[in-house]
Amino acid sequence: ATTTAAKITSTTDITTLTAADFAKLTAADLAVLNKTQAAALSGDQLAGVTPAALPAIEPVLKYITADALSGIAPKAIPGLPVKTLTATQMKGFSGDQLSSFTAAQVGTLSKAQITAIADDDIASLNLANVSIANIDSTKFDNLSAAQIAKLTSAQINGLSAGQFAAITAEQAAAFTPAEAAYFKSFVSFSATNVIPNLDPKFVAAMPAKLFGGLSVTQLAQFTDTQV
Repeated sequence: ATTTAAKITSTTDITTLTAADFAKLTAADLAVLNKTQAAALSGDQLAGVTPAALPAIEPVLKYITADALSGIAPKAIPGLPVKTLTATQMKGFSGDQLSSFTAAQVGTLSKAQITAIADDDIASLNLANVSIANIDSTKFDNLSAAQIAKLTSAQINGLSAGQFAAITAEQAAAFTPAEAAYFKSFVSFSATNVIPNLDPKFVAAMPAKLFGGLSVTQLAQFTDTQV
């Protein structure tokens, strides 16, 4: 099979190339692909593509099927141009692939793109560079304890009423003492799901002024081990 840009033209039958062929293709080779060829790509073929070559598919990325994209090896994912991925394409990525997205890649994803990800796979994302507003409140309860423990000051300050309401008991327990200082208020903490499940070290780190702003109902839900 041919693997040089000089011979990949608009009339090349792209289906004749194997994963081994794609492993040899350069960015210049892939840049020749047209939308018809892109649409004909398979997951088996893209399993061979390298991260160095992947950026070249951006002009025709929207024509590649979700099934084909699901074949990209996790190690190659850092080379994937993500800004133009459709909701349908986002749904097709596995947890292993999503965990291979770099913080920079995840940071460029739109709210629509993140919302399209399967609930069980949201926990695979590196949220370091994500605007918290891009995590829909209907998806927020799918964030893992590890993700909650790494929320930044900007992310915590940006939490919406809907996101506060979505916090689960497991997530509440994951907030760290350092994060206690990031909150401007605790009045949105659920008296049932959040307050009684906070780590005692988090409670000890809660600024006194903000602690005093809690309601009688909230205060009544603290356990003996917390206060």
